[in-house]
Amino acid sequence: NYYQNMPGNNHTLAKESRTERGTISTYDGVILAQSVQQEDGTYVRSYPNGNLAAHVVGYVSQQYGTTAIESVMNDTLTGSKDYSSWNNAIASLAGQTQPGNTAKLTIDSRIQSAAEQALSGMSGAIVVLDPRTGAVLASATAPSYDNNDVDASISATEESGVSMYDRATQALYTPGSTFKVITLAAALDTGAS
Repeated sequence: NYYQNMPGNNHTLAKESRTERGTISTYDGVILAQSVQQEDGTYVRSYPNGNLAAHVVGYVSQQYGTTAIESVMNDTLTGSKDYSSWNNAIASLAGQTQPGNTAKLTIDSRIQSAAEQALSGMSGAIVVLDPRTGAVLASATAPSYDNNDVDASISATEESGVSMYDRATQALYTPGSTFKVITLAAALDTGAS
């Protein structure tokens, strides 16, 4: 079962291509990824809002597997472990194929768009958190990639303006700028101006 659930297992990916993956959407209802049925009965991923939050959403590829939310939430998105109702639980335990469930992120599409626009033409990352809950409201990385064309994105280099490297989660930064947020949160909490 461990090998069957690996993100790059081609047999599992081929089987999942016949399953309608659930939608990935933002907190404010913007669809980031959805499945579109092909004439042969298989499904392919579509990104109706372009590459908004590409590094957060990730991709589904027959050749390269899955990444990011597409990987982490794979069981939910494929409906393979759906215990949301008795009927779904029985179908899941019996191994029956059923449509996947929606994954609704805490990302706010307006904040995400603003963060991506702020990084336009530069290299870097922006992460915006809700200080009350810790919810991620935006996670932008530049340069980004086209999750509709993963093959070209993976073969491209940063010199061509494309990067699979998620600077928001994979890069290391000095703590100086990080502590400004903590200082600001403490100031807001105490009412200091």
